[in-house]
Amino acid sequence: HELFTVVAAYVDLANARWIFPVKESKGKKVQRVVYLTDKALAITQRLVEKNTTRPLLLNTDGEPWTGSAVNCRFQRIREKLGVKYSLYALRHSFCTFALEAGQLDAVTVSMLMGHRDTTMISRHYSHLGQRTEYMRQAASKAKGLGASA
Repeated sequence: HELFTVVAAYVDLANARWIFPVKESKGKKVQRVVYLTDKALAITQRLVEKNTTRPLLLNTDGEPWTGSAVNCRFQRIREKLGVKYSLYALRHSFCTFALEAGQLDAVTVSMLMGHRDTTMISRHYSHLGQRTEYMRQAASKAKGLGASA
């Protein structure tokens, strides 16, 4: 949702983040903060310099992206590469890989994804428990931390 509505006024370049007011946030209940990687920050900075009033992410016709347009673009990628992608799949993959890699804890991943707590992560990513090798490695790590098993 935020990709389609980010404007220069929501950009905090000094802290490498987008800050959406409650009325513009998905769910419209809390302020949404999106933290940017160095590459995303550089892209954002370039776009802010070019466009101060309209949405930052525009298509080749100079119009804001829509969900339908993004879906069409992913459909073209699927036809060309034979691989299905979607914004949801990319988001889901980020969460799964971040948790599996063990470099980010569930609270941090939850915050990066815009959730207030880990409930959504626990509910939707419980499939990690079905990955036998991942769970075996987790058990080995836990044993090394003094857990009994």
